[in-house]
Amino acid sequence: MNRRIFALTAALGLASGLAAPGAQAIPAFARQTGQNCNACHVSFPELTPYGRYFKLSGYTLGKPISAYPEDIPIAVMAVVGASDTKNNTYSDGSQVDPYNGKFKAQQLSLFLGGKATDHLGAFMQWTAAPNPDTGGYDFGADNADIRLVNTSVAPGGQEPDLIYGLTLNNNPTVQDVWNTAPAWGFPYMASGTSITGPAVSTLIDGGLAGTAGIGGYAYWKQSIYAEFSAYRSADGLFSFLNAGNDHLYLQGYTPYWRFAYEKDWGANSFEVGTFGMIADQYVDPTVPSGPTNRFKDYALDSQFQHITDVNTWTAQATYIHEIQDYDASTGNNASDTLNTFRVKGSYWYQHKYGASLGYFTTTGSADDNLYSASSFNSKPDSAGYVAEVDYMPWDYFRVGLQYNAYSKYYGGSSYIDPAGGARNANDNNSTFLYVWMAY
Repeated sequence: MNRRIFALTAALGLASGLAAPGAQAIPAFARQTGQNCNACHVSFPELTPYGRYFKLSGYTLGKPISAYPEDIPIAVMAVVGASDTKNNTYSDGSQVDPYNGKFKAQQLSLFLGGKATDHLGAFMQWTAAPNPDTGGYDFGADNADIRLVNTSVAPGGQEPDLIYGLTLNNNPTVQDVWNTAPAWGFPYMASGTSITGPAVSTLIDGGLAGTAGIGGYAYWKQSIYAEFSAYRSADGLFSFLNAGNDHLYLQGYTPYWRFAYEKDWGANSFEVGTFGMIADQYVDPTVPSGPTNRFKDYALDSQFQHITDVNTWTAQATYIHEIQDYDASTGNNASDTLNTFRVKGSYWYQHKYGASLGYFTTTGSADDNLYSASSFNSKPDSAGYVAEVDYMPWDYFRVGLQYNAYSKYYGGSSYIDPAGGARNANDNNSTFLYVWMAY
């Protein structure tokens, strides 16, 4: 690892040991509810059962936002870190990560969130992220979820039997409350400049971020969840959901569905579910005209959590099967498939010391037109694991050391790099040290 990374690790450890770990609360939402961060999060952004209940309740639990500045519904977040890639040079001498080994602000975010009325709440995020091509930062709308909710309480009951409502959001699965869905899946922090994740992903795995979706959902007895939503291009009235970003256009409306069953008992909770969508996307997704191709994504997921003040264990698994119908693209197969599987386990001790290990694999159809420029066998296959250790001495501050390793990338253990030469999959292995701070 780069010496500068080791030096900062030591410095942060010393600073953490000298700092007073006062019991604080999650920004904005915690100031509203009076709860500390452990009530809603195992570690940001992984939700606990109470965190899921709070989100499905439309961010409306707790006192109303009425006082300034103590209760202003604004929070800020910064992620500063450095990546060290095993082989940072392509065959033509260009660099994979132009900031390799250098500390840089990986993410700077502004949040607006909380309770507007007893039935209306929101979570809005705007983010500045590094642009390796320009050397600067791009700023634009990030995650957004606005909810209108209501509840039904049985006679004599204390808790709602049914929570139901509407969600307006800008990315399929960003409204989801289980950390199996792509928008909130592990790794929760990643380098903004090095190679992270598989070479090719399904469309639902972030491919429709920046679209506009509206849907209805119901959550019965904190156990059964059902949702139907529809997504369209975020233009016109919905352009605020994608402000500052390149527009992504869909033909018509994209249906999205989500069903899940959760069982809570004692310190444990278990979830199993399914989600998916069918999207008609223009051949050039930035131009709202011409022929379209269809993407059909079907997913299964499951999650387990055991949460106590001392020991916390969590595990998530997700499988996504995508059918790609290339009716409008010449040269492609008429139909391809793409399959993604992820599994991750974490352990936290006293909510301060954490360790996580995740494995991912992506396989798909061989397609000469889609993959031959990067893959020796024209396949999209990737496989690898992500290991991370964390130290969270107090709320709103976390130090993480993450290692990304690849056994396959673009089809196998070796592939074609952007300059046309051969590159090994494990050349992309990287170490990422980051500091996460929020207020």
